[in-house]
Amino acid sequence: RDEGLTHQKQILMGHSFGGYFSLYTYLRQAELQRQDFTGFVSASPSLWYHDFYLSKRLAKQQNVLNDQNVFLSIGGQEDAEWGLKPFNELVQSLEGRLTSRDIHSQVYTDLGHLDAALVSFLQGIALLLNQ
Repeated sequence: RDEGLTHQKQILMGHSFGGYFSLYTYLRQAELQRQDFTGFVSASPSLWYHDFYLSKRLAKQQNVLNDQNVFLSIGGQEDAEWGLKPFNELVQSLEGRLTSRDIHSQVYTDLGHLDAALVSFLQGIALLLNQ
């Protein structure tokens, strides 16, 4: 087996509710101080779900993991109140707790909710594998 051809990184990716799940898993992993995944890609996460539960949970949560890489993205054409505003607030909250090496975010100005998935996965994987 040639170790030079394999990556030892485990990256969890999701879009929409899958993006929500990816962020939930990141927060839960930090809470438990586990290292199951080394990176997370959350594309257009459904942050509005369950009355903005993840944003509220992050505000209460004491610990985050600085050695985990997080890539967050959203389409700029998504709903301003239910999509873009909570996304920007979440990014600001995480940027205040993580090093710039660990948190990355992207707003795809000309894309909608469904359009952001594939480009987010491609950019997220490229970014996180090169960390």
